[in-house]
Amino acid sequence: MKGVQLFFYLVMLSILLYIAYFVTQQKEFHHSQRMGATNEYSKHQPVILDPKEAEKHEEVNINTEQAGNGEEEKFPVEMLLITSIIKHVSYCKQWIEIGTGSGIESVWLRMNLDQRKTLISYDSSSTRVNTAESVQDQTKGEITFISELSKLLELIEQHHGMQIILIHSDSVSVDDVEAIISLLPEYSLVILPREVYDTLSEQQEVPFDNFFISESWRELTDALDSPAVVLEKLLQRDRNPEFPWDLFPDGVGVDSIELQDPHPFDKRLDWLVFLRIQKCGTKTLESIVTKQIRPSACSRDFFVSPAADNIACHLFSLCLDELPMVKEQQDNACRLFVEHHCDWEDIFNVFDISDSRVMPITLLRDPVSRVLSEFRHVYKSHKTAWDYCPSMEGSAAFSKQNFLDFLGNPANHMGMRNRQTRMLAGCGSIQLCFEIYANEREMLETAKRHLLECSVVGLLERFGDMIVHLNYHFGWEIEEYKIVEESSDQKQLDWDVDDETRNAILEANHLDQKLYEFASALVDYRTEQLRERLGG
Repeated sequence: MKGVQLFFYLVMLSILLYIAYFVTQQKEFHHSQRMGATNEYSKHQPVILDPKEAEKHEEVNINTEQAGNGEEEKFPVEMLLITSIIKHVSYCKQWIEIGTGSGIESVWLRMNLDQRKTLISYDSSSTRVNTAESVQDQTKGEITFISELSKLLELIEQHHGMQIILIHSDSVSVDDVEAIISLLPEYSLVILPREVYDTLSEQQEVPFDNFFISESWRELTDALDSPAVVLEKLLQRDRNPEFPWDLFPDGVGVDSIELQDPHPFDKRLDWLVFLRIQKCGTKTLESIVTKQIRPSACSRDFFVSPAADNIACHLFSLCLDELPMVKEQQDNACRLFVEHHCDWEDIFNVFDISDSRVMPITLLRDPVSRVLSEFRHVYKSHKTAWDYCPSMEGSAAFSKQNFLDFLGNPANHMGMRNRQTRMLAGCGSIQLCFEIYANEREMLETAKRHLLECSVVGLLERFGDMIVHLNYHFGWEIEEYKIVEESSDQKQLDWDVDDETRNAILEANHLDQKLYEFASALVDYRTEQLRERLGG
C-alpha cells in the first residue's frame, strides 16, 4: 500500500512541475491578450492559442495504478483546450468535472481557475474518497468533492448562471450524465471525449437534443487537434420574442429575465442587501426600506469601496475592512445592509449570493443625470464626498467649462466614468478593474449578469414602479414616501445642458449607457408581467 502511495505522489510531483512550466507560458499569453484588448462590443470568438505554441504542450497521458485492483487507467488532460475555454468564458463561475478517479485533473483545473470560481469534482468511486484530502493539499483553492449524485444535482439547481461540465472518461454512468445535463441552464457547456459523445449519440442513451456544436467551438477544437467535443446548450429566446436580446449578457439562461415569485421578507432570517450607487436616488430608497425593517437596531456607520488606485482618498471607512464585522454584529439585530457605497465584489465576498435568504436590490439612473448630480455634489466640496481626493481645480462656478474640465480629469474617473457598471461588476479596493476583467465588454457583461441576480431592480426615473415591485416581492405595504434631498441637489448649474455636454458625458460613460438600456428593458418586461399578475 505504501508503494502505491509513493507512486501516486511521484506522479503528482511530475505533473505539478509540468504545470509550473505551462502556467508560465500562459501568463505571457494572458499579458499579450490584455495589451491587445479593445473596447469593441462585437461578439468575439473563442481565444485560440497559436498551433505552433500547441506543439510545446502535447497531450498529457497519465498512468495511475488504481488502488486495490492493480489496473491502469489512461486519461487525457486537454490542457490547451480547457485553458482556451477558461479565457473565453471567464464569466462562468461554476465548473464541474465528472469521472476523474484519481483527482490529478482536479489539481490542474483548480490552479488555472481564479479563486472566485467554484470547482466541483464528482466521482462515485472509492478512489475519490482516498485521494480527496491529498489533492486538496496540492491546490490553492477549495474543491468540493462529491460522491452522491443527489448532492451534485442540488448544487446545479442552486446555481443560476452558466455552468461547464467536463466529462473525463466513458466510465461515467449514462444515467448520471442524463440527469446532470437535463438541469443545465442555457449557454452551459459540456466537454467530453469525442468517442464518448459518438457512442452516446449513436445509442441515443443521452438526449443531446438541446445541445449543439457551434462553429466557433468546432474551429477551436480543430485548431488544437483536440479529441474532445464542446457542446453548448441551446437558447430559448424565441419564447420571449419581444425582449431586446441583443442587450442580453452571455452565459445566463433566458429564465433570469422573468419576474421572481414573491418572497415575504422575514426580519429574523432574511438579509436585504442594497447595492447602493452614488446619486441614484438611494437616500430616498434607504429611508423607505429601513422603515420596513428594524430601524433602531441598524448600524449607522457608512462605508465605501474606493478604486484601488485611489485607496488613500476616502472620507468613510473601507467596505472590505468593516463589512464582515458589521454583518456579524447585525446578524440578530438588523438584517439590513444599506449604509454604504460598497460594490458587488466587497459585498458578496461577505454575503453568499447563492443563499436564497440573501436578497439584493439596486437602483440605476440615466447616466447623464447621474453624472451631473454627482458633479453638483462633489465639486468644490470634496470633504463631504465619498472617494475623491481633495482638489482645488477651477473656480467655484458651476459653469459648462468647469464641468467639462472636471469630467475629463483622470483624477475624477471613479465618479465621472462608468461608476454604475464598475459598482455592479465589482472590482473591490484591492485590484483595479483592468486587472480583473480582460476588457470593458467583459466588465459590462458581468454587471448585467449581476443585475439579473438582484431580487428587485429599479430605475430612478420610474421610482414608483420600484415601490410596487418592492411591495409585491417582499410583502410590504408602502403607500406613501417622502423624497429625501441633499443640499447639493438644490444647486443649480450655470448653463443649460446641451448636446455637447450630453455627448461628452455619454462618451465617458458608454458602459453605463449600455447597462442602463439593458436595465430599462428588464424593468419594462418585469413590470408588464407584474401588471398581468396583479390583474391590471
